[in-house]
Amino acid sequence: APALVSYATMVWHYFVQLATVDSGAAIVSFRPLGWPSALAVYVGLAAVTGVATLAAWSGGRQARLAWFGWFWFLIALLPHVISVPQFGVYANRYAYFPLMGLLVATAATADGFRGRARPAVLRGATVLVCLIILAASLRTADEARAWRDELTLFGHKLDPEDGFALHQHAKARLRREGCGAVLPELARVVELAPGLGGGWHLLAGCLLSTGRYEP
Repeated sequence: APALVSYATMVWHYFVQLATVDSGAAIVSFRPLGWPSALAVYVGLAAVTGVATLAAWSGGRQARLAWFGWFWFLIALLPHVISVPQFGVYANRYAYFPLMGLLVATAATADGFRGRARPAVLRGATVLVCLIILAASLRTADEARAWRDELTLFGHKLDPEDGFALHQHAKARLRREGCGAVLPELARVVELAPGLGGGWHLLAGCLLSTGRYEP
């Protein structure tokens, strides 16, 4: 049962990133969905899978390729059912290979649609694709600005209530600013993520190095 919830949570997490054209912060804690939300995700997956299977059964090469891409996405996410809950965090790179499957499915669907749609519909679809490309380009430029150094990267879209993300940000600050400036943030890390050993280690080390006994 936990694995089923974990899988639904990951599908939803990366679907939101795709739908919003926004990969979010570099580090995001894994927060499993509740059962009702997980069930809703599975209903959606079943619906899309059913449509893709019927289309592949009765359609041509593009429909079969779209079906293949869809299952590529679903299957490629499976290994992370164990790794993501174990580490407690997402990394954007986990989605790169699965999302290639969705890219194949989308391209195949568009190719099949192109041969059947009316010219006016094709023009509208072309405008929509151009807008998506523009939005993705702007998002990419925004993300690229965050990759100058560790502090900028982990501070980009930082959720101050996410202990794992705050831990990475605090480590980057520690290397640049020293213990005195980062102690309050490290104290917040262990408050938000008490099971994160690295946070306690950094906090204890900074308290010792500054000669203090409390943050």
